Amino acid sequence: MPQPTLRPQDVLVLAKLLSYRGPRPPMAQMGIDLSISSSEVHAALKRLVLSRLVSSGAPGNRPLPEAAQRHHHFYGDTLKGGCPVGSGKMLTLSQVADELSRRLSRIFLPDATGRRPVHGDEARYAKDPGFKDLVLFYEYFNGDDGRGVGASHQTGCTTLVTRCIAHVTAVRSTKNQQTTA
Repeated sequence: MPQPTLRPQDVLVLAKLLSYRGPRPPMAQMGIDLSISSSEVHAALKRLVLSRLVSSGAPGNRPLPEAAQRHHHFYGDTLKGGCPVGSGKMLTLSQVADELSRRLSRIFLPDATGRRPVHGDEARYAKDPGFKDLVLFYEYFNGDDGRGVGASHQTGCTTLVTRCIAHVTAVRSTKNQQTTA
C-alpha cells in the first residue's frame, strides 16, 4: 500500500497528541484545541496511522523521534523494530528516529522546484530569493489542501518539526562526511 502524503495539519495533530497526558481526548476537543474541525482531526489521524507515525491507540507523551533516540541510547543496536510496521524491514531505534524525522520534515522542506508543502501554491516562497528560505509555522491549516492559514508566527507545537529538521540535517551531514573521508 502506498504511503499517504502527509499534510501540515497532520504534524499539528501529531504534536497535539504528544502533548496530551493520558488517553486521547475526543476528536471534537482536539479540533477545538487546534482550531480545526473534528473531521480534519479524524482525517489527519487516519493519515498518521496509515503512514505508521502513530498506532491506532494513543501515542506516548514524548515526540516519537526523540523517544526512539532516547530508547536507542539505552538499548543500542540490540533492539530493532519493523519500519514501516509490517514491512519486514528491521531498523534500530536510531534508524527509526531518522525515518520519522525525515517524514515529519518533508512537509516543511522544499521539493525539487523549491516548493514547500506548508506554503501551498504560493509561488513567492518557492521563487523569490527574499522569501524562498522563509519557513512559516502557522496557527492552523486548511483542511482541503493542507496550506498553513491564520497567524504565521506560531512557535507552539508545530515547532517540534524544527528538531526533526535539525536531526535530518545532522544525519545527512554525517553521511556526507563519511562518504568524503
